[in-house]
Amino acid sequence: MEEGVGQGIGSVPLARLIPELTDDDVRRIVKAGAAIDAARTDDREWGWWLGSNTYNFHFCVNERHSGGDEYYLEFEVGRNGADAVLEVEANVNVTCWCAKDHQFDRIVEVGHECQDTAELADVFERTATEAVAWLWDTHDPVRLRTRVGLPSREVS
Repeated sequence: MEEGVGQGIGSVPLARLIPELTDDDVRRIVKAGAAIDAARTDDREWGWWLGSNTYNFHFCVNERHSGGDEYYLEFEVGRNGADAVLEVEANVNVTCWCAKDHQFDRIVEVGHECQDTAELADVFERTATEAVAWLWDTHDPVRLRTRVGLPSREVS
């Protein structure tokens, strides 16, 4: 298995990970990924790995807040499973304060299976637009929990 990390979407070896991408697919994915990179205020990297029938590239934003509270944004593209389905997934999680601890509560979840690389580029662009909005939105776990009606606790 190969893996790596790098700054910006341009560091992801897209043609090696997904050889069936057209030049237009790559251009669209890089352009949408660059919008994510421009909106980020952290210096976290894009990571990638390549296995025999699977691949993945992703970025995460994980912020620790006072009192053990966390905000976690994840954006991932992959070919996984026995059927080797192309997938784009993104979500925003916060620390769970429910009576039954789930560890994290998912505030937003986007997931889409793609039939081909043109659809992958379409979904990547739409999901990247949402990720940019999440990056500009509040990262305050208490406010996010309140927004969706999840239990909260006072965090000092």
